[in-house]
Amino acid sequence: MFDSVYLSRKKPMNGYLAPCRSFSLYDLAEIRSALNVAPGLQFESAEKRASVALILRSVDDETQVFLIRRADKDGDPWSGHMAFPGGRVEATDRDLEHTARRETLEETELVITSEDCIGRIDDVQGRSRGRSIGLVISCFVFQIDADRGERPVGNYEVASTHWVPLSWFSDSTRFLHYYPPKPHGDVYPGMRIGDHEREILWGLTYRFMCDFFSRLGTSLPETTGEITPKSG
Repeated sequence: MFDSVYLSRKKPMNGYLAPCRSFSLYDLAEIRSALNVAPGLQFESAEKRASVALILRSVDDETQVFLIRRADKDGDPWSGHMAFPGGRVEATDRDLEHTARRETLEETELVITSEDCIGRIDDVQGRSRGRSIGLVISCFVFQIDADRGERPVGNYEVASTHWVPLSWFSDSTRFLHYYPPKPHGDVYPGMRIGDHEREILWGLTYRFMCDFFSRLGTSLPETTGEITPKSG
C-alpha cells in the first residue's frame, strides 16, 4: 500500500558504486557490518508515519529477502503491488520499529523481534503520481533463522508471499521498464519477481532495495528495453 514513484538511485557515502556482482556472495555478517557503518537517515518529524520490514534469512548459504504481493482491491491504487510487509503507525505502537514488527505479524503471521533488527536504511517520503502524500516511511532490516520463516501465511491484505534470493538482484534479465496500471501512468524501472504480470518490484520498495545495495557498495543492474503492457 506504500509503493510510490521511483526516486533517483542514491550513491553510497563514499560516492562510489561498484560494478554489480552476484548478490549471493553477500552473507548476513557482511550485510550487518555494512548497515552498522552507514545507518539510515531519519526524518525527525512528519505528519503521517509508516514502517516496513526488510527481512533476510539464509537457506543453503543463499541469503533471501521476504516480499509480499498485496491483495487486489477495487479503488486502491496500491493494490497488487510487490512490497515489504508494513503499514501505518498506530497510537499503541511503542516506536517505528514496533510498527514494522506488528504489521508483519498481522499481515503474514511471521514473528520478528527487536533482537532480530540489524539495521535501518533511509526514511523515504511517500509520493503518488509525482506528488507528496504527507507520509514518511521508515524501513528496518531484520535477520531471522531459516526455519522461522518457513511458511508465512498472508492475511486478507496479502495475495502471496515470496522468499527471493538476493542473487536474483544481480540477474539483468529480470530488470525492465515497467508501465504500471492506472492511476500511476508513467514508466518506472522494475524487477520481475514471478510469472504473474503484477509480480513486478518497483516504486518505493525498489527504491529501498537500491538504498540497501548501495550500502554494500554496489548497484542494481540497468533496466532493459522491455515494457510490461499496461493493465487494469
